[in-house]
Amino acid sequence: MSHCVLKIRVVIHIKPVVVEAKPKSAPKSKKPPNWNLKTNDKIAFVREDPFFDAPDVTAVPYVSSVVHSRLLFAAVNNGDNYQLRELCNDLDHVHSLSESRSTVDATTPLEHAVKTENAAAVKHLIRELQSLKYSKRQADAVKKPKCLIEKAGTGTYNYHTLSIR
Repeated sequence: MSHCVLKIRVVIHIKPVVVEAKPKSAPKSKKPPNWNLKTNDKIAFVREDPFFDAPDVTAVPYVSSVVHSRLLFAAVNNGDNYQLRELCNDLDHVHSLSESRSTVDATTPLEHAVKTENAAAVKHLIRELQSLKYSKRQADAVKKPKCLIEKAGTGTYNYHTLSIR
């Protein structure tokens, strides 16, 4: 038997494949949720709190006993002892001589007078706080208004907007 050898030649032609890059789409503009709000130019921007930096404490209208008690800071800033005495004697509008500046800043008018080196205000406030009149003042003065807000929060969010599943 004879064997026949069959030689087959296989030729493979490989064509180069060109992969075209997809053009990147322009990023979507990330607009805030209230993109249609516009600034109101009629509102004046105030850098100082008018109740703490009022040049004339007697010209400030009555808002509440807390705000009026904080006018002691303005009287100390101005160095006006007459305004300071008037506020200390005002039992109808000022509920405390030791009202803190804010919930974050617990500075009292006496501490503020020491910090600003207003010796006359320090002397007057210490005299007012140590006098027998101060204990009577706490009984007769207007009471601090009750806060009607039971709890504070920042709200809730929709977790679907954050792509959380």
